[in-house]
Amino acid sequence: MTLSINRNTAKKIILDYLNSPQTIKNIKDNLFVIQSLKLSSKSDYWIIRANSEAYVKYRGSSKCYVGVNAYLVNTHTGQIEIVTSAQIDKYLQDKYDERDSNGKFYVLGSGYKDKNKLAIIKLPELYGYLFWQDIEKTMSSRI
Repeated sequence: MTLSINRNTAKKIILDYLNSPQTIKNIKDNLFVIQSLKLSSKSDYWIIRANSEAYVKYRGSSKCYVGVNAYLVNTHTGQIEIVTSAQIDKYLQDKYDERDSNGKFYVLGSGYKDKNKLAIIKLPELYGYLFWQDIEKTMSSRI
């Protein structure tokens, strides 16, 4: 498979984005540098982690930027996706599942045995009432 966006181009895309005046308007002396870069298992995204130069090169933890886990660069379009706290593999798997569903809906089944039905009844206690409101709202909008 030939990639439209190679490793060096992906680095440049991210560094241009992160070090642009719009992104770094509140950052005066710590530009972003690449911390790590690897190709996803399906070769469809470059997974790039970046942080301040002071943190990456000198481990100055007071200069560590937080809030972003990684930047994904689509290997065909160069489009950037920002992944915050999610695990990258899980995030990508969710994207693949959504793509594979082809716009169709699917129902998640319970992993509980019959004797554990009480655990299902107690879900509102675990997630709170708003969780159920969201499910009802979502289901009614699809009918």
